Amino acid sequence: MDRKELELAKKQLREAIVTQNWIEIARIFGAPIDPRKPLAEVIGLVADIEAPASPEEYLFYFDVDEDVKYVYALAHDGTVTKVDVTVGTPSTVTFVGIQSPVYMIQIVDLNNAKFDVIGKKKKAVTRALDCEELYYVLQLLWAGTAEANQFDLDSGKTYFDFPKLLEMINSISDYGDNYVLITGSTVDNDIILTDYNENKNQSVLTMIDRLKVKVQKVTGTFTLDGESTAIMASDEAILVAVNSLAGKPVSFGRKNLNQGTVIDETQDAKERISTVVPAIPKNGEKPSVGVWGYGEFMAVLVNSKAVARFKRSELD
Repeated sequence: MDRKELELAKKQLREAIVTQNWIEIARIFGAPIDPRKPLAEVIGLVADIEAPASPEEYLFYFDVDEDVKYVYALAHDGTVTKVDVTVGTPSTVTFVGIQSPVYMIQIVDLNNAKFDVIGKKKKAVTRALDCEELYYVLQLLWAGTAEANQFDLDSGKTYFDFPKLLEMINSISDYGDNYVLITGSTVDNDIILTDYNENKNQSVLTMIDRLKVKVQKVTGTFTLDGESTAIMASDEAILVAVNSLAGKPVSFGRKNLNQGTVIDETQDAKERISTVVPAIPKNGEKPSVGVWGYGEFMAVLVNSKAVARFKRSELD
C-alpha cells in the first residue's frame, strides 16, 4: 500500500470497528499480506497443480497411467490411504479440510489501525495453512514410497552421502528425470558438508547439480490438533523424479469454497476463507476479535515408483 491507500484503509477500518462491520474488517484483514507468496515451493515442485474445484463439487478427480492399479491419497483426517483405481476411468477422492489456530487481536489495536498487527496475524493464518498442506503432502510421499525405494544408512556410515543419493536416483530413474530432493535440516547439513567430509578432487555438490537434483530444505513446526508438529523430520529425505511422460507424480488441487459458509469471511488467492469474529471478554480479558482460516485440498500420489525416501536411523 502507498501512503494514500494506507490512510484510506485506516479510515475504513475505524468506521468498520465503530459499526461492528465484521465483513469489512475481514476484507481489510486480508489486505496487508499477499497470500499468493508461498511459504515453501515444495508442493509446486513435486505436484501438478490442478484447477480449483467448484464449490458444488465435493470430489477431487484424477487420472492414472496404464500400469497403475492403485494410488495413495489422503483420507478425510489427513492419514494416507491406498486407493484402487481403474485404468482409463477418472477416479475420485474427497477433499481434506484444514484449519488454522484462532489468533486473537485486541480491539484497541484494531481501533488504532495497527496494520503490522493485522498483517502478522494474517501471515500467521496463511503460514499455518501452508504448513499443514505441505505436511500432509510430505506424509503422502513418505507413506506411498515403494518398499524397494526405502533407504537408510549403510553399515559404518554416519551421514547421508553421494553414493546413497545415487542409489536413490537409480531406484527411480526409469520413471523420470530432473529430481527434487526434499530434506530435513540434519540431512541438509550432511549435503552442505559433503565436500568437506568426502575430501574428493571433484566437488560432490557440483556433481549433484550436474545430475539435475534440486535440493529443497524443509524446516519449521506448526500446530496440529493442539500440538506442535514438525513439518518434516530432520533426519529424513525424499527424492522425487518430476519430469516424466505422465507429468509429476503428485496431483494436487484445492476447492473453491462456498461464500457464506462461515460468518463474515473473505476468500484469498489460495481458495481459503478467513474470518474475523468478536470474542466475548471473560476473566478480565481485554476485548478482542479472533481470526481464523480454513481451506480444502487434496493430494494424490499417482506414481509412487517415482519417489524414494531416506532415513538416517533404522527404516520404519
